[in-house]
Amino acid sequence: MHVLTFQVNNETYAVDIWETQDVIAMIAIKPVLAAPGFLEGVINLRGVVIPIIDLLKRMGHPRAYYTYGNRIIISRLESALVGFVVDRVVEIIDLPSDSMRTSTIKVDGQEFSCNMAVLDGRGIIQIVRWEFFLNRRELVQLSHLESTLLAGAEASSESARI
Repeated sequence: MHVLTFQVNNETYAVDIWETQDVIAMIAIKPVLAAPGFLEGVINLRGVVIPIIDLLKRMGHPRAYYTYGNRIIISRLESALVGFVVDRVVEIIDLPSDSMRTSTIKVDGQEFSCNMAVLDGRGIIQIVRWEFFLNRRELVQLSHLESTLLAGAEASSESARI
């Protein structure tokens, strides 16, 4: 399994490389009025408006400012593109199958399968799915936000043509 490793709050996590669409350097995030609290704002990436979630804040830690090392990992959650701010992207590695361990954890009444890799010299790396950071209601809110943003973009391009 090929994974992209990244750090948040000095902890290393990994996500299957196939769940990653892009990794970009930090750019300005535009706040969205009346957005759900878990949403940091949106970015415009090559003409596509993408909602952004700061994983440090999502994990309950404050972030005073962004640095040169911060990265945004773009992924697709269900039908929506979403960006996740991480402290830093480390590397892409190939995890040997004998390094994998699986357990189940319960968060907000939902059970999640938790995969970890035990690596010599690197300790334990938790392998996450992006959905792990959001509950079902928040996934629906993201989907609704994306459709609202798309409708707004289409309306502004229509008015630009008039």
